[in-house]
Amino acid sequence: MRHLIGRASPFANLVKVLVLLAAVDWYVRGPFFDTYMVPRYAVGPLLRERGAGSILFDVVARSPHQGIRVAFVGDSTMVAMPGPDNTVVPYLVGQGLRRRFGASQIEVIDASAIGLYAADSLLFVDKLLGVDADVIVYGLLLRAFPRHPAARWTSRVSGELGLGDLERLVAVGAGPWLAQTMGAEQIVGGVVHSEWKTYAYRSSLRSFLLGSLRPFWPAMAAVLQAPPTAEGPVVSPRPGGRPQFDWTRAEYGSPNRNWDALELLGRLCARYGPRRCMIFSGPINPEGRDQLAEPGFYKEYLGRLQDVSDRYGIVYSDCTDGLTSADFVSPGMQGRDAIHMRDSGRAKLAARLVEPIADLVGGLLAERTRRTAGAPGTPVGG
Repeated sequence: MRHLIGRASPFANLVKVLVLLAAVDWYVRGPFFDTYMVPRYAVGPLLRERGAGSILFDVVARSPHQGIRVAFVGDSTMVAMPGPDNTVVPYLVGQGLRRRFGASQIEVIDASAIGLYAADSLLFVDKLLGVDADVIVYGLLLRAFPRHPAARWTSRVSGELGLGDLERLVAVGAGPWLAQTMGAEQIVGGVVHSEWKTYAYRSSLRSFLLGSLRPFWPAMAAVLQAPPTAEGPVVSPRPGGRPQFDWTRAEYGSPNRNWDALELLGRLCARYGPRRCMIFSGPINPEGRDQLAEPGFYKEYLGRLQDVSDRYGIVYSDCTDGLTSADFVSPGMQGRDAIHMRDSGRAKLAARLVEPIADLVGGLLAERTRRTAGAPGTPVGG
């Protein structure tokens, strides 16, 4: 009997550990998330990615779905490098939509991140579809398609894919792309990160514990406190002087994994968000434009965007023109800035985007009205 108890003891201890871990994880994904994390990351006039990775998507998933959720994906040209919430393109578009449909009908999500490539954007769109974004707007430039990017990933999203995210990607034929660009270790790590919230929120838990312990053990807290790390835009090194063209077929041409990601993004939208996705190509500074892309290449890029949009039923808008050089940032001694806009430029772009996005929103509202009228009790949101 003693021998049997001895053999059972390790199993009993394992069960206790698992129960304890489950209890802690329940607390982290429930009360801790609601009382500590949401007030820190879901703040301001815009639900926006604030360097916290998957927390944005968790906040959206846990928030009541009221009206139409319009989500934006893009790079530093959309997030104002960064700027106050009320100066960025998603906020300005949201204001225009609210004036048209009413404040209660529109929720705006800004999932943009500095330096975003098309590969990262595919995963962002996948996650947004998973948290019931109604309209997804992807703003991009030719710079999103490097053949040899300075950084393989410019966001954390590749290490935060849950089972549902992977299921959608595999369903549209992205399995080989995932295997080639990520590999098994990163995929498994993403599932762990997504499903085990105690692990996913470990940095926030550490900050919470440090803050709680500081009044009692200031010396310990001072030792344990980690200095914040500043993250800036990823800049490709340029050996020697500036090349004749910023965007060349050799460095940004198809095929490469970022162009493959755009194709997969089209499939995702066609299957999980039909008539709910929009792509636009961002404005380009007219000053020095002839030095930006090698002859004919930019037109080929626009043609590719149009082709993908046509084949997958995505609304497409070419916003290359319409701004003056005064609407773009002047970087001083560094020369012209071809893509980053001043407040005036972002306001003009936002005004141009309101109409096509409003068409998508209006169609969804009409569809929900018809569905609600035909099936009493059907929720308006979600």
